Amino acid sequence: MKVLESFKPEEMILNSEIKDTITLYHGTTTAYLNQILKHGLLPRKETDNDNYEKISSSASNTVYLTNKWHYVYAYKATDVYIQKKAKQEGREVFPWWMSWETIPCYIECEVPKALLVPDEDFFHSKYISQKIKSALKKGIDYIEMTWEESLAHYATVGVVGGIPAKYIKSFSILGELELQKELMYDKSAYQKDLKKWATGKGKGDLKLLDLILREDRSTMNGAWFMNQLPKNKEIKQIGKNPSSNTIAIVFER
Repeated sequence: MKVLESFKPEEMILNSEIKDTITLYHGTTTAYLNQILKHGLLPRKETDNDNYEKISSSASNTVYLTNKWHYVYAYKATDVYIQKKAKQEGREVFPWWMSWETIPCYIECEVPKALLVPDEDFFHSKYISQKIKSALKKGIDYIEMTWEESLAHYATVGVVGGIPAKYIKSFSILGELELQKELMYDKSAYQKDLKKWATGKGKGDLKLLDLILREDRSTMNGAWFMNQLPKNKEIKQIGKNPSSNTIAIVFER
């Protein structure tokens, strides 16, 4: 974390090919969506939002992206937001699907590879442990840990300095309760893979395409591309369109 917080994005991207990009995802909740679409994804030191402060905080200058765990991060962010707001207002906590006050969602980003760094938690993985043992046997006194390895074996990477709005391609809203039940069910394939990830034993076998295909099965999940949105208009309301049984967005006039 100290190493990550010493990095400067302007130096990382200097003399690099900014057009060499990769598409990755960030799980969040719709309560933050307007600000994200306007200002981009900001690091924790600029938002003071920390979904894991009770466990272990992340690097304060880094935003984390994934090609697999954006669903669980979206559900976590939504739950944390609801609990914090209920506590502030001194009221009972209700799950998102009862009030639709905020809804799980994720952001699709196309980010220059020059800004990517390994997730610091990747250091605790079995893959890195084996890499260290191999280096010691060969008499090598250092190892390199690349973002490519972090993504391939851990499914997460960091972006130093945050992600400007211009890197956002689309956002997806997860309004289907059955999808959450299925992905968060303790014996689901997603949870089995998540447990491997959480214990540093790899990212599991479920592929991004498997998750996208499952998501697309319901009209209560929807994606909106940035180039299709009305310019300079904030989202006023998100909810269910009863006539078509689809997730719908209303923009301000």
